[in-house]
Amino acid sequence: MRGNKLRWIALGLALFAYTVAGLSHISFDVDILKLLPTGLPEVKGLSLFLKQQPNELIITIENPVADDAEADASLLADELAKHPDLVKRAIARAPWEKNPAGLSELLACLVLNEPPEKIRELVARIAPGQAEKTLQDTLEKLSESLSPQEIAMRSYDPFDLAEPLAGAGVMSGAQTSEFSSADGTFRALYVEAPKHFRNYK
Repeated sequence: MRGNKLRWIALGLALFAYTVAGLSHISFDVDILKLLPTGLPEVKGLSLFLKQQPNELIITIENPVADDAEADASLLADELAKHPDLVKRAIARAPWEKNPAGLSELLACLVLNEPPEKIRELVARIAPGQAEKTLQDTLEKLSESLSPQEIAMRSYDPFDLAEPLAGAGVMSGAQTSEFSSADGTFRALYVEAPKHFRNYK
C-alpha cells in the first residue's frame, strides 16, 4: 500500500516536472510581429513603422468596386473624426488630393533631401545667367512634346522645380500609393490616437 502511494507521488512529481519544462518553452511574448517571418521586408517595414509611429493604427478596406472602396474609406475617416476622444486624426487620402497647396510642403521636403548634385543642377537652371536659356529650352521641348502630362506640367513649371515630385511618384499618375492598391479596390486609412497606447491591444 505504501509502495503504491510512493509510486503515485513519484508519478505526480514527474508529471509536474514535465509540465514545468514544457511551459518554460512556451513564449508569452505579446508582440504580434514576432509571430511573422522576420526576414520579410514587409515585416521589417511594419516593425519600423510601429517603432516610429506607436500611436497609429492602419485600417484596411477592401471592396470589389474601386469607387465604392474610396467612398467607404472617406466615409469611415469622416465618421472617426467625429470622435476626438478616440481619434486625433484619420487620413484616408494624401492631403494634397483635397488641398493641392499641400504639395508645396512636400516639395520643399523632397528638395531639401535631394543629393547635392541634384540641388546644384536645380540652382544652375534658375541662375540669373542661365534662366533665359532654360526657358528657351522648355519652349522648345513644349513645341516638340506629344505628352499631355509633360505639356501641362512644363507650362506651369518651366524651370522643372517639381522634378523631385515626379521622382517620388507623386506626379506619375499611378494609382498605387500608400492609400490605395493599383486597381483601387484595396484602401488604407491611417488613424492616430489622441494618447499613447499602453500595449498592442
